[in-house]
Amino acid sequence: RRTVPDSGRVARALAFRPPVVDAARVRCPTLVVGAADDAITPPDVQRRIAKRYGAEYLEVEGHGHMFLLEDGWEAPLEGVLAWARRATS
Repeated sequence: RRTVPDSGRVARALAFRPPVVDAARVRCPTLVVGAADDAITPPDVQRRIAKRYGAEYLEVEGHGHMFLLEDGWEAPLEGVLAWARRATS
């Protein structure tokens, strides 16, 4: 109930001045979640991000950028939780 879309100000700041991360220093299990219908950060961009960090990639079908606020969010969340269980076992 408390989840709301990010502010436009945050999205603009990330788009024009993204944080700098040294991919070689990321040593924890990493998951990138993309949505097939995401017009803000398309799946091909998400796949490149996953590749850069050596992350597993999970693509959510039939959803857009804010899939956790869309109907049917439970199924994609199960994929994320399954990954978390594997990554921590």
